[in-house]
Amino acid sequence: MLRFIGSALLVLLLITAGYAAVNYATGYHDWADGCAGKHLFCFDLNLIHEVKAGSLSPTLAVSPSYADYARGRDVVMDRIMDREFPS
Repeated sequence: MLRFIGSALLVLLLITAGYAAVNYATGYHDWADGCAGKHLFCFDLNLIHEVKAGSLSPTLAVSPSYADYARGRDVVMDRIMDREFPS
């Protein structure tokens, strides 16, 4: 998922006998479509250096089988090579 709340802040609270730490997330990230100007809690650095990655779904789906693995065949690399350097 390319949309999430992250960029945690650590707050250290002094309590009479010791310390207590509270960690919470404050920044919204949207790496698919960008969040600058769209979301109230957009992470500060995304406002400056935002990169809209779009979908990270593969454009080429390959499902290797156990038989391929057992033979030592890399069907993923074979498919890539066939696509990039057709015979």
